[in-house]
Amino acid sequence: MPELSPELPRRASVELIEAYLKDHPQNYAALAQLAQQLIAGKKWAEVKAPLEKMRSLYPQDVSPAGALALLVQVYGELGENSAEREVLEE
Repeated sequence: MPELSPELPRRASVELIEAYLKDHPQNYAALAQLAQQLIAGKKWAEVKAPLEKMRSLYPQDVSPAGALALLVQVYGELGENSAEREVLEE
């Protein structure tokens, strides 16, 4: 997983991360931190947007904490089988 943004505390709230991302929308580490917070809160529908953004910024990230792996989990939780299958095939 990418290192955390030095400007954000390790346990930043979703609101703080979202405010930071307004000024730094391409910050992969902040997007990953936001995604982890939303997943921890089981906010499956909300986490799709930051994960898709991560996927577009770094599509070759196949790490267990990367966008592709997390999207598979999220689509599975939401019952979006065709989207889950598409990401798995990627």
